[in-house]
Amino acid sequence: MGRRTFDQVAAFDSWPYEGKRVVVLSGRPIEDGPEGVSVSAEPVETLTARLRAFDDGDIWLCGGGDVIAQFFRHDLIDRLELFLIPVMLGEGVALFPEGTWRPLFTLQGAQAYDSYQSALRLTRGGFPGDRRCDS
Repeated sequence: MGRRTFDQVAAFDSWPYEGKRVVVLSGRPIEDGPEGVSVSAEPVETLTARLRAFDDGDIWLCGGGDVIAQFFRHDLIDRLELFLIPVMLGEGVALFPEGTWRPLFTLQGAQAYDSYQSALRLTRGGFPGDRRCDS
């Protein structure tokens, strides 16, 4: 989880990841964080190799475009679940920083959760070349 995402989620009334191992990507320590939360400043490829040794080898990444871009750069993401919560902004914010290397994904399904939230499930591949960058 990225640090900015952690700071947002930690401000909720209750911690939504109770009982889960959570690693926050940051160089700053977390004071009085929820149980099971640790901090890592390791390179993402090193952290990923270490975390894959736990459980079934899958890692759930929660964060913004900067964090996800680090994992894309090292070809460490093979499935995306994008949650869409539309807000009228007038102008949008890019999901990923400009120039971020991104593999191509194929839509596997979509689900509406209520009148304003939906999720897209995407998996790697399905297109020639399987790579893309808008830089």
